[in-house]
Amino acid sequence: MIINAPVEFIRRYNIHFMKIAILEICASTHYTLINALVKTYCTDPRNTVTVYTLPNIAKSLREGGMPDRANIVVLEGTDDVGTFLKNIEKTAWDRLHICTIEDHYQEFNAFKPIVKDLFFHIHDIDIWFENSISNRFKNLIFDLKNAPEKTRSVARFMKDILVRRPLKNSILNGLLGSNPYYIVMSNRLKNNLSPYVDAEKIVVFPTLINEGAGLSAHKKEGKIRLCIPGIVTDGRRDYTGLFKILESILPQIKSNLAFDFLGFVDKKELHLMDKIKNLEQNGLEVTYSLDFVDALTFDKILDNSDILLNNQTMTVSHTGQYGQTKESGMIFNIVRGAKPAIFPSAYAVDAEFEDVLLYYNSADALKDILLGLAHQTIDIEQYKANAAALGQAYTPKNLYSRLVKEAVVV
Repeated sequence: MIINAPVEFIRRYNIHFMKIAILEICASTHYTLINALVKTYCTDPRNTVTVYTLPNIAKSLREGGMPDRANIVVLEGTDDVGTFLKNIEKTAWDRLHICTIEDHYQEFNAFKPIVKDLFFHIHDIDIWFENSISNRFKNLIFDLKNAPEKTRSVARFMKDILVRRPLKNSILNGLLGSNPYYIVMSNRLKNNLSPYVDAEKIVVFPTLINEGAGLSAHKKEGKIRLCIPGIVTDGRRDYTGLFKILESILPQIKSNLAFDFLGFVDKKELHLMDKIKNLEQNGLEVTYSLDFVDALTFDKILDNSDILLNNQTMTVSHTGQYGQTKESGMIFNIVRGAKPAIFPSAYAVDAEFEDVLLYYNSADALKDILLGLAHQTIDIEQYKANAAALGQAYTPKNLYSRLVKEAVVV
């Protein structure tokens, strides 16, 4: 664990407290990443952390419990983003984490923080490093073939080429031009990012941490609960395909399986709600919501589940694929709840996750797994024990050395 070094040790090796800022004013769903950073840094009592963020992220962070040495500064809806960033420039920081740049490229292009070490989080390698016009055009062709809103895809392409691409390049050469650290979620993403930046400056850090949930695997009686975290939408996952499978095997599974759809149903896709209600009316136990699921409810349902299901749509653009150029927080719900999971076989994961995953490569293969769980021909208890062991590696104290290489540990 992290220990307090004696005063003489601190003076001799020039160890001092760090003043850390974490900035997330773009993506309201990233509260789990902020929570992970705050609680990991605060395992060392010499550090202080200031979070600059949005009101709903602040609410979720407070609900989950903020350490004493952390505070929050909120960007209110009436605040000017440029002025908000200028206020951050007034303080000198040891570390600054920029978690997302989205929609405010102009303001971030003018951002000049005073910071010793800048950390920039990469959620999608393509967005920043495969940003040529030809690649953008190929992605437009992909969207026109696969996305339902063609006009919106064309408008997004034009804005990206004419406005965002020049600003992104300016940010890469300006704000990020002083050789910052880049944070990604997996070793595989680190390997795929390393051709573009110095591998020594790439840090692997998760979007979720384990705060004690599920670390002691125990057998539960009753139905096996399958949990699918995330927004219920066909835009990101194949819910239509999943519901078709469930309808086909409903008589065989409804007495033994229950499903928790742990995210709100997209209001643009209420036909998915109709499918869920139909499954419920025909005897399947389900949990679902039309509203945002708060952090406490999320953790409670996640902790009560037995296994997670990832029905991810794998290919998201001409070059973009989950596990290769971008990562889903789904992989780290495994460590958040210390739960095993069912994943598409095409999803590339780091080796440490292999013993907690069941893979499927087709609708029939997923159907067989669900039937195997319902009929108890799959030993889920062994997978749960493996997940509990994996969760131990993702507690804040065990993650601290990923952020601070010179940490004093025993």
